Amino acid sequence: MSGSMVEVLSPAPTRVWREVVDSDRSAMAFQTPEWLRAICEAGPFVDASRMYLTADARRLVLPMVRRRETPGSMAIRLSLPVGWGTGGIVAEHGRLTAADVRAIRADLDRTSVGTTVITPNPAQDHLWRVAGSPWSKTRTRMVQMLDLSDGFDEVWARQFKSSVRRAVRKAEASDLTVERDSGPRLMREFYELYELSVLRWAQQDGVPASVARWRAGRLESLRKFERVAELMGPACVTWVARLDGRAVAGIVVLSQGVMANYWRGAMELEKAGPVRANDLLHRLAIEDACVRGMQRYSFGNSNPGTGLARFKESFGADSIHYAEYITERLPLFKTADTARNLARRGLEKVSRRG
Repeated sequence: MSGSMVEVLSPAPTRVWREVVDSDRSAMAFQTPEWLRAICEAGPFVDASRMYLTADARRLVLPMVRRRETPGSMAIRLSLPVGWGTGGIVAEHGRLTAADVRAIRADLDRTSVGTTVITPNPAQDHLWRVAGSPWSKTRTRMVQMLDLSDGFDEVWARQFKSSVRRAVRKAEASDLTVERDSGPRLMREFYELYELSVLRWAQQDGVPASVARWRAGRLESLRKFERVAELMGPACVTWVARLDGRAVAGIVVLSQGVMANYWRGAMELEKAGPVRANDLLHRLAIEDACVRGMQRYSFGNSNPGTGLARFKESFGADSIHYAEYITERLPLFKTADTARNLARRGLEKVSRRG
């Protein structure tokens, strides 16, 4: 192999992959072998991860899957699929260089006959941005990250805005009760809330409820959430807030090393909103992350300027811009983007006429 690499194995050996992840302090739960197994079990994907050995004997792993039904020139490799978080490289002891990324980019270009999509750990974005020849396409992303390095007392006093502290106190004074679990036990309650949220989001976006239900059932089934909890074990914690014994809000938080990632959230808005259940759940999850020695709490991706982004900012989260990088032989993603934009405009017209 060219560049600084002397060997590549695909799929990456699970034991070696886990050793590399545990040695890299910047690694996220999304970059673990357990997470990739969940992706392959929940969707039409097969393991296409790659392990590289560098000339100076460092081991690097690129978590990646291939869509099962797209062979030959239509083949699609993803690091990682939409809805499954960020991929990119995990490096032994966190030692990753620009030369490493260039060599991996060259390997991906050489072995691809279709499309390759890399959505890297935002901390590595600057390395992927200049990795070799121009990309076929890039898509801008924004993640919001909260620094926990000073401990929860400082986070509460100096990073949470006063509006969040008031909201949390209001939630604590209400009749809300909160339960957490690191297995699949609470997932059914969470999923019922998630289905309600899917319909609310669809209404906001002008998407028919039937389409939203079909899409959610196909991409975000209860079995998917339960299997994630089973495979990730203690690294996946579900928090559920109840009012009068009924679940009204929930969040799912993943952890790996010093990184905590808020992955999914859902609520029954009419019940959870007035008592500020979501504020309380994030406050508890953030405190729990601090107690367990986490250094960062990622609120996940948001669109700049939206109400969701402002909600996350109120906790003191910083906005970090990065990109998704695409190389393709045929313009599949460009065509898909055009089709989605046309469909969205069509739905907006139908909604206005209604």
